[in-house]
Amino acid sequence: MGKVAITGSFAGLDLYNSEGGSSASFDPTTSTIFLRGADGGLSPIGSTNAGGSVVAGCSLGDGFYFAGSFSSIAGQNAANIIEYNPSTSKFTALAGGGLDGAVEALHCDSSSKTVWAGGAFHGPSSGASGYSGSVAVYTPSSNSWAPPGFGGLSGPVLSIVSNTDSSSLLFGGSFLTSYQSGSTTPNNNITSVSNPNVPQSSGSTPFSSSLVPFPLGGAEITAGPSSSRAGLGDINAILCPSGADGPGSSWFGREGSYNSIVIRNFRAMTASGIRLGNTFFDGQSTAVFCVTSIPDNRILTLRYNVPGSSDTRTCSDDCPLSTDPSVAFQDFLFTGDAITGVVINLKEWKGDGVGLHLLQLLSDGSFASAVSSDDSSSCYAPGPSSAQTTGSWSQTTVNTEIPATVQTVLTSSVAVGATTSPSVAWDVYTSASGQYEVHLLIPGCINMQNCDSRTSVDVTVNPGGSLAPVTTTVSEQNEQDARVLVYSGPIIPSTPDYTVRVTLTLAENTTGQGSGGRYTLIADRILMRLTSTDTGNGTITSGSNSTSTSTSRRGFGIYEWPLRNSPRDVNATGVIPNGTETALTTAAFNLYSGLGNSTSSVAGARIESIVPYTSDKTFIGGRFSLRDGTANIAQFTAGALSAVANRGLNGAVSSMVLYGSTLFVGGSFNSTADSSVSLRNIAAYNIANNQWSALGGGLDGPVSSLGLSDGHLSVVGNFTRTLVTPTTALSAAGLASWNIAGGRWANSGSLLVGKMSSVFNATTSNDNKEYISGSISMYLKYGADGAASLSNGQNGQPAITPLGARLDGSPVSNSQKRRWLLNLRAILAPRQSAGTPLPDDEAAPAPSVLSGVFWTNTSTSHQVMVIGGNFTVPGSSTTSLAIYDPADESVVGLQGSQIDGVVRTLLIVGPKLFVGGEFTLQGVEGRSFAVYDLSAQRWDTAFSGLTASSGQPVVRSITSVSDASTTIIVAGSFASASGVQCNGICALDANAHTWSSLGSNAGGDIETVSYAGNNAEVLLAAGSLTLAGSAIYMAAYTAQNQSWTPVGTLPGPVTALGVNDRNQSNLFAAGRTSSGAFISHWDGSQWTPIDLPLSTTSNITQLELVPLQEDHDGTSIIQSNRMLWISGSLSGSNFTRASSALYDGQNLYPYLVTSTASGDAGSIASFFHSFSTFSFNRRKFLAVGVVILISIALGAGIVFLLGLIGILWALFARRDDRSFGQDTVVEDDDSVRPSSLLAHVNAAARNTILGTPKNDYYIHKGEDTIVDDHARPSTAGSLPAAALAGGAVATAAAEQHILTPVTTTDEHDVNRPAHARYSFDGTGEGELPLTSGQQVTILNDQDPTWWFVRDSTTQKEGIVPSAYLA
Repeated sequence: MGKVAITGSFAGLDLYNSEGGSSASFDPTTSTIFLRGADGGLSPIGSTNAGGSVVAGCSLGDGFYFAGSFSSIAGQNAANIIEYNPSTSKFTALAGGGLDGAVEALHCDSSSKTVWAGGAFHGPSSGASGYSGSVAVYTPSSNSWAPPGFGGLSGPVLSIVSNTDSSSLLFGGSFLTSYQSGSTTPNNNITSVSNPNVPQSSGSTPFSSSLVPFPLGGAEITAGPSSSRAGLGDINAILCPSGADGPGSSWFGREGSYNSIVIRNFRAMTASGIRLGNTFFDGQSTAVFCVTSIPDNRILTLRYNVPGSSDTRTCSDDCPLSTDPSVAFQDFLFTGDAITGVVINLKEWKGDGVGLHLLQLLSDGSFASAVSSDDSSSCYAPGPSSAQTTGSWSQTTVNTEIPATVQTVLTSSVAVGATTSPSVAWDVYTSASGQYEVHLLIPGCINMQNCDSRTSVDVTVNPGGSLAPVTTTVSEQNEQDARVLVYSGPIIPSTPDYTVRVTLTLAENTTGQGSGGRYTLIADRILMRLTSTDTGNGTITSGSNSTSTSTSRRGFGIYEWPLRNSPRDVNATGVIPNGTETALTTAAFNLYSGLGNSTSSVAGARIESIVPYTSDKTFIGGRFSLRDGTANIAQFTAGALSAVANRGLNGAVSSMVLYGSTLFVGGSFNSTADSSVSLRNIAAYNIANNQWSALGGGLDGPVSSLGLSDGHLSVVGNFTRTLVTPTTALSAAGLASWNIAGGRWANSGSLLVGKMSSVFNATTSNDNKEYISGSISMYLKYGADGAASLSNGQNGQPAITPLGARLDGSPVSNSQKRRWLLNLRAILAPRQSAGTPLPDDEAAPAPSVLSGVFWTNTSTSHQVMVIGGNFTVPGSSTTSLAIYDPADESVVGLQGSQIDGVVRTLLIVGPKLFVGGEFTLQGVEGRSFAVYDLSAQRWDTAFSGLTASSGQPVVRSITSVSDASTTIIVAGSFASASGVQCNGICALDANAHTWSSLGSNAGGDIETVSYAGNNAEVLLAAGSLTLAGSAIYMAAYTAQNQSWTPVGTLPGPVTALGVNDRNQSNLFAAGRTSSGAFISHWDGSQWTPIDLPLSTTSNITQLELVPLQEDHDGTSIIQSNRMLWISGSLSGSNFTRASSALYDGQNLYPYLVTSTASGDAGSIASFFHSFSTFSFNRRKFLAVGVVILISIALGAGIVFLLGLIGILWALFARRDDRSFGQDTVVEDDDSVRPSSLLAHVNAAARNTILGTPKNDYYIHKGEDTIVDDHARPSTAGSLPAAALAGGAVATAAAEQHILTPVTTTDEHDVNRPAHARYSFDGTGEGELPLTSGQQVTILNDQDPTWWFVRDSTTQKEGIVPSAYLA
């Protein structure tokens, strides 16, 4: 059958999966990881838990590491990071379960064989002692975690990359760094203290024990249903119990009942954990629980230590609470977020029901409010945190970042230029020493409507012990709520009250002009976040402009760490020794000063992507706006941070990748910062000439991640369409692919319904693949705009190659392009028959490809695919008819006028392309039919179109008995052709340009035409016809007597017809009645219905018998070496939906499934192949033929291999031989084609594959067509009889088409010995590898460049360069 392809109305397709059904459905609340295979399709390898996300990945050795925010992937529990082995397809958790917070970035360092993780976490889930936060290092060989050499960073890390020579790592994110101006003196002599009243338990750690519980006396706490037993029904009794386990100090739920405890504080709390102590009174205990946050209703992932061990685990839905009486309580930690409460669901118990003895909600360190009435004692504290004021302060209520919650703050009015200042001094209860981050909360001025009067304040932290106070100047001019870091380092609370003092006053150097001559000061809350319980070797960092005794320089968002000769004793969350500064440290200094030189000014800024270009130039992207106008992307070069062209971009940058000297940039923007260049969310920056350019028209939504693979830019994000031009779009569900060399949007590989988040590229020799993650609801492995080819795959499996280019180009405004739906048969062409009309066509909205045909340009032996349907070619005026070149994945239109309408059928005979459908064409008389000369590259206006009695004619079928025939049969719904009356079917003499009718007593609405008889002497027409005034659904035309006869009685109009090896007594017909779809078989005397499990809604568009590679059990209607291919839009009792199926005479096997871009069922309109005739005979070996093996999974587990046998013209094509562009003129010139060589190869192939002697057939020089000898023309006559005489064409017509017999007397079939002068790799299809000196036999040498030879030793045959032989 040669090359095989399908067309239809679909955006994606895949082989039918009997287990997964028609398509793969997914939970859109999860994140699914896909692996791109060698065929370009995506396959899912695992999904996260609900609410999970995967945002980072890298490869190391045999593994690939994924990270994000999740508790499991593919059923494997893991906290936020996991390893995947591509060889075994298995996921494995890392040491300790993973990390205790979200991971945003990964870098795999091949030199040290380590994995660097960055994000918003403290450290490993098994314990974060010794970690300063945000960065951790994993060593696979020892399965262990370690803190980085610099301890960590003070804020989230969003990017980790190596510099150009891999000598250091570059970290980007939203963090501050501080470098000593002079020498650095570590604090090595700190004595830790802790409150001895805080209880200890084997279910807690020193870190969790140091977290101060929130006082919940003012919160609303409910539990239900509670026990009615005396002293055991009060939930408040367990908040800070003073008595022993039992009545008055414990709480029981109602016996045998599932129970929930709800804690609502009605104000924001930065909580990081929950402490639960079980009850054991009367043998009653809680065994399993889970925690949900308020107000976002999120099930929290909890991290806990197994009591009595160092084993740290995570849980979410079913968390175990120890029922061991020796465990006083357990601490369960989660990522600290602002919440207003929690719901604790008690799910399983021991004894009669659930119960607890202790319940506390843990902060992320300690806290204090400026409003003393809001401070109350925490459990175990000697007293509450407190605040003292001097001067005049008043209370003001403001809204918080959490809807429907408020916070009371203090404000004070100070005269501009005042020499004295009001103050607030917080004494913050802190239960234990450790490394802390001290933050000042400042409400936004827009909400409080006092931006004009805001100024800056000095905040002084007294760390305690022997440590000197640190003062930080903070601007309170923030428009939105801000949390400003004012100190980072060791904290030693005073004794015996265990407090730390923080003081706020008017800044010595104020900012702002004030309002009415006065400043407004704001005092809200102090939050102290515990980062480590280790106070040793701590260094101190102030928040911004420090006035402490140790001054420092501040940096933002960038940190460089040398991998070679790494410095020691560095803590990047403290003051960093100035001797460790690198070139990029200056970029961090420039960012901090450019953003405003204060911690409040950098709030909201972030560095998300760093791309080193050379040792002297690095690009930095993210969300920032510098005072010099540089926005969101900058370059560090010549030792300073500077703007790129046009000052950057007007929106955030999320991802950048480098391809040569082009930097691709994705994010959320619509132009350059100066608005001079329009760029929608994706752009290319030419580094050499400092110039921005668009990728087509961009994307209609933000980009989250970019990747490079095989010369394509993979783009993922929250978008739905790629824009070919600013007004023309292609569908894309968060995944797009840009062909870099071609400069156009290409097929992204798969059909996805949802949105994607990240793309990762593996770069190791063992795993050179691409991974993509995102949240989807449905997917099919292959994305394709209406067309795909079928071929051999690995291990005998079928391979699908989608159309590599994009079609449609539907405009952004729907009014700009007409979109045909193709279900308007009654309007386009009134009924031509008296019987039941043909059913409406399948809806085929653009882009739909309804027909296709292979064509080989004889001047280059290069094969392309001509496609027709309902589509436009993006970025061009081409509509409905185009040429697709798989070599460069290009789609180009035909020269001249463009089709205005829809193409439904195509045929190529010699250099002529015959086109049918429902359309008009400028310059061609009539409608719905036209002829294009592929050699001359123009429409042949000598051929006229068709007319209907009213409305528009429709052409559904154009056929010829062979590719050598000059008689073309055109069928559909029409009344006449060029004045010749022919009701729905006409014969065209392609040489004389004349039409003639076939008989005089038949016609109607004809759907399909086929041929039968040993010499193809019978023409079959099916649809809804009238014969001699009677309604019929199939008729046969015999050329010998030029008459029509009915072919039995069918139940309704026919939509598809299949002829079994041209046997006119073995026919298959499909159609529809008012009762639904039907398929029937004709045995030469009657039609017999075939009982198939098809639903009434099925629509069948094509039937064809296809050969098999291996036999099945034959039946009386279908032989053992073939099957019936059924295509269309199918559904059945044992499958949901399919677009094609195979029938062996007994069972129906769904085979292909298609879908539209929205996830609805698609349909297959056409199944076509490059050989017009073929044999069902076969041999057990193949010489130069190509067998397409298609595996069909049967219900009983048996596998058949369907062999669509054929020869690829590409044996003679070199991918680089030609460039088929929009303006290329391609001539069909036999003078430069090795036609005899081609004939010889085909002869050898046929003799081997089909078992036919070499002198038994004719081969047509113009196309890949083998015509059996018994079909040779033997009679002549005038049309229309001559059209079918002898089953092919009249002898005169055959002579005009130069049918050349292939014989062994060809002067170029030399059969002479030769040897190879040089070695030849022979990797192309049909080529024979050569080794210098190898002996061969030359079989054909007509072509001056390529000769057909046989290896004298192995007897293998193929083509080789003639210059390589002697």
